[in-house]
Amino acid sequence: MTMAHALDIPEIRDTIIQFLILSRNDLLACTLLSHPWHSSVQPWLWRHLYLYSALQPTRLPQKKAPFPAANLQNPPCALFQQNAVFIRHLHIKAPIDSLLLATLNSDCNASSNGGDMASLFPALETLHIHGYCCDVAVIDPEIHFATRLIRHALGQTTTLKELHLTSLPPSSVVSLLHALDEHPFASSSSPSTATRSSLTKHPLDRLCLTDLTLPYNLVDRTQFWQHCTSIRRLEFDTVNFLGYTCPAEFTFSRLEHLKLTNMFLLAAYEQLQLMSHCPNLTSLDWSPSSITTVHHILTTPPIISPAESSNHIIAPIDLSPLSKVHTLVLCGSRINDLSIANVLSKCGPLRKLNVHKSGFSHESIVVLATRHFPNLREIDLGECSFVTSPMVEMLLRQCPLLEVLVAPTLKVSDIMANNITLVEEAGEETGCHDIGGHKKEWVCSNLRVLEVQIEIDATRIDLERPFINARLATMQKLISIGIPRPHS
Repeated sequence: MTMAHALDIPEIRDTIIQFLILSRNDLLACTLLSHPWHSSVQPWLWRHLYLYSALQPTRLPQKKAPFPAANLQNPPCALFQQNAVFIRHLHIKAPIDSLLLATLNSDCNASSNGGDMASLFPALETLHIHGYCCDVAVIDPEIHFATRLIRHALGQTTTLKELHLTSLPPSSVVSLLHALDEHPFASSSSPSTATRSSLTKHPLDRLCLTDLTLPYNLVDRTQFWQHCTSIRRLEFDTVNFLGYTCPAEFTFSRLEHLKLTNMFLLAAYEQLQLMSHCPNLTSLDWSPSSITTVHHILTTPPIISPAESSNHIIAPIDLSPLSKVHTLVLCGSRINDLSIANVLSKCGPLRKLNVHKSGFSHESIVVLATRHFPNLREIDLGECSFVTSPMVEMLLRQCPLLEVLVAPTLKVSDIMANNITLVEEAGEETGCHDIGGHKKEWVCSNLRVLEVQIEIDATRIDLERPFINARLATMQKLISIGIPRPHS
């Protein structure tokens, strides 16, 4: 009996391949080792596929490469047909290569006649459609293909979970949104009535809309919001609502994550109104477009006339859904300290907080300490100009579950001075003035990542360096310490 080599075990090969997925050349080299290695590498090599034309219109942005170089791009048609079953994440940037598009459409027509179109991509999980232009004629063939794929995939498989739409004209958005609700055999007479009724539409888990405009037509817009009621993660970035927000009768009971960033054309009150329709919201990524936006949380709704009130044009906002939020992102220089404190006072016990490059300061840290310190695991205070060293140490002393901390600076001299003050206050309360017996230690023993600029006074280096080294030595799980990098 011959003993198998460790590399003959598929699970071990898969583990090794996961360390090579960032380099397409390494994956290609592995396919030449042996037949078993070739079989193991193929699903990873075709996991992400990017389709786009080398002859992009001149008006398209040329600031960066269309897609990451490590992923597969524009494969030959024959290889594509052989390996489409492995594709999990498909990116389409219009216009794509005409020959490949013709192959896709011909294959789809063949599969539509003999079966379901989703069989072309049985493992598809994520579909990205990038427009980068407003010329309908340029992207119409790609939209037609994507529409058919969405319609059949959601009707025939449960693998498609995410849809990302970027920089598309309104007519294309309408076509794709209609595909979310159309039945895959609505226009086909071959399946029986019983077969059609037995087919159910599988809802998306995540819908991301970036740099586009929602449908103009009220019926299309209502249909869009109706579909959103079944989505778990909804993300808007630079989306134009055209002044029409979500109707009051819709409730997003399945929605757990909501992202609203760069929504300059959506009023503050209307953003808050959308949040109020999400009773089970647990994660909120919100970047208000003005300083006054967050102030609406503690103020009354806008002053309205009795006629408007009777017609329910503007209804009072109920922000009780924020009480379930445990992950909060409030980034941006337009958000001041009091505004952040107002939001924190409405949230439940937070586990993750990101207020990078905001006005986070004394008001916010007080609310954070009162409501969230015992449960806080990650916090990002990077580039917050008003965060002081005592605030940072306050997190280290009073957050026992803290794992990740990003802060602008940590002055050792301020920490030592603050510790002396705390020890003296403790001595006055207990009647004991033994400084050595009342050290305020850092309790975050689970801290894994610390990104902060540690400043040591050169004239007191013999005192401050041993002090900070002794504090860092108590954190046994610390695996990363560095200087925070500025965000672009």
